[in-house]
Amino acid sequence: MKKQLLASAATLLISSVVTASDIELFNGYLSVKDYTSTSDFNSLDDGNVVLLKSYWGGYLKDDNGTVKTQANFNEESQVWIVEENENGFGKMFKNKETGNYLKMESSGPLAGPITGSGDAGSFVSGGQIVEGISTFDYRPVYNYMESYKYSGKCIKANDIDDDTLSSTNCGYLNSSWRFEVLAEFDETIEEGADSCGNADGQLEVCDDGVGLDTDTI
Repeated sequence: MKKQLLASAATLLISSVVTASDIELFNGYLSVKDYTSTSDFNSLDDGNVVLLKSYWGGYLKDDNGTVKTQANFNEESQVWIVEENENGFGKMFKNKETGNYLKMESSGPLAGPITGSGDAGSFVSGGQIVEGISTFDYRPVYNYMESYKYSGKCIKANDIDDDTLSSTNCGYLNSSWRFEVLAEFDETIEEGADSCGNADGQLEVCDDGVGLDTDTI
């Protein structure tokens, strides 16, 4: 049953070392909580699958149109797909579960459909902020996601779990974010062989020599 479950997952989210405790299956994704973290907004590419993490460490989610953050990544409503606005307004974030876009309106941030040019759903880099003592080499860097429509405005989170995100002027730590980019891999699994090409029935996920034995899941 475990092998059939894995074989039914067309898309794998995996990038490096994997442990069985990290694995969850939802909506066709075999997901692994491993990622490439970046504070560089401009390095995000069209089609990237990302998590948006607040300064406090909460992951942004779409809760029926209300955007919130929560400490743990355990819902598909926290997964966002990067798109480039077709009018050149910046980057857009489409929720994997709901199809809504992250937007900034005069009332604050929300999630909803794009009904016009997409200016409310577009964001640009408002710069970065480096936290900590300037003589320390390993200081974390955070990015400001500035609204294209409301220039100078960023999304503010007050805590790791925040149900009332708001709009504020960019430039404060609590309005800065990091991005966790999830790598996607398409696996074709042939009958009678595992994804590594072995015919011994031991189905494994292969990535740079890292294997996952399904019997351990």
